[in-house]
Amino acid sequence: MTEENRAKVRWLSRYQRLGQRVDERFEELAAWRSRATRMGPRLTDGPRALREGSRIEEAVERIIDIEGEIAREIDEMAAARGEIRAAVAGVEDDTLALLLEKRYLAAKTWEEIAGEMGYSTMQVWRLHQKGLGSLPRGAERGFD
Repeated sequence: MTEENRAKVRWLSRYQRLGQRVDERFEELAAWRSRATRMGPRLTDGPRALREGSRIEEAVERIIDIEGEIAREIDEMAAARGEIRAAVAGVEDDTLALLLEKRYLAAKTWEEIAGEMGYSTMQVWRLHQKGLGSLPRGAERGFD
């Protein structure tokens, strides 16, 4: 694979990487919510129960921060998806465009794409290289 095509693959893979990051943030959010529900003050703790309140506040603040990060990353994901979709729409060959969509927007494996499109995996790889070369030149600004 040429260096230019590697750069294109990195650029096209942004949507999937952002999706993975969002998934990780949701896992982190679930963990913090679980912690927050276990931090409730216990009546038998006496003065120590007062300190529990500040821990709960810290957990709630962290939850709010994570929710904000998720919202920003989802916005970034939507923007990346739009840019990738626009670049792929510029590929004149419908077969190549479909292959690129399946790989970079639907996150399909090479084997899934081959099965769905009726090609061997080797042929899908060859078509992928051709598809990368068919991306419109104007989209290359984002490939760096």
